[in-house]
Amino acid sequence: MDPLLCHFHAVVFEQAPKLRGFKDFVLNQLPGDGFEFEIAEVHRCLASGLTESPTMPLAETLILAEAMDTVRAQIGLTYPGE
Repeated sequence: MDPLLCHFHAVVFEQAPKLRGFKDFVLNQLPGDGFEFEIAEVHRCLASGLTESPTMPLAETLILAEAMDTVRAQIGLTYPGE
């Protein structure tokens, strides 16, 4: 798995007889605030003379941002200044 896309927290629905319902657990617990891999990718790209990450190109970032904006609009979530 690409570390840029690595997730650390999950909520899983357990169907085992002993563990019914939702179980909240941490997949990996690393120090930091969750941006370590993005920062490392920026450093890697800059050191390689790249102006865009091949792992997460601008076009993909824009598609993701538009999808997130659509979801926010559908659920009525707004941020101050919008």
